[in-house]
Amino acid sequence: MNGDKPLDCLVIGGGPAGLTAAIYLARFHLDILVIDEGKSRAGWIPCTRNVSGFPDGIKGTELLERMREQAQKYGAKIIDGTVSRLEREEGFKLVWYRTGPKALQSNLLPYVVEVVAADKPGILFQLADFFDKQGITIESLHSSRYRAMQTGAEMFTAQVTVGIPSNMHIAALRDDFMEFCDHLNLDAIMDPMKF
Repeated sequence: MNGDKPLDCLVIGGGPAGLTAAIYLARFHLDILVIDEGKSRAGWIPCTRNVSGFPDGIKGTELLERMREQAQKYGAKIIDGTVSRLEREEGFKLVWYRTGPKALQSNLLPYVVEVVAADKPGILFQLADFFDKQGITIESLHSSRYRAMQTGAEMFTAQVTVGIPSNMHIAALRDDFMEFCDHLNLDAIMDPMKF
């Protein structure tokens, strides 16, 4: 996904309609994000025979699983959550939250990443994409834009908590991350969470 531009499409809902949209758009090499609460009515269907290619029918849960895999195969990002509010504030603001408890993963080391930079489109997406490509999960993320009081410059800030696999070489990851940030002219730190 190209982080030099904003997201091409946000799909709210991971039912058959939302996932079909994600599949088609991702196949056109667009940057797609699906936010899914996991409450699609299709999951309730014990067996549907209304889907082409499945003359004997398919369980709703299996159909959703296959569609998610296909969308992700073509590059769509899917996150579990609920969109609680959409706003336009000199751009676009998205607020979402996780809909269920996350399973504990004791093999992940919690690290905190803080980024500050001049605001430009795509920074947040590039950060998420960097960690995704490394196989690192994003546990929490908060970002905002503000106007610097001293100069009036448009600024961006993000605080990201990530789960780094315990078998990953931390120093090499930190070097790669700092090189990534230098390339984008981002001021950043990556430290272990201490509490």
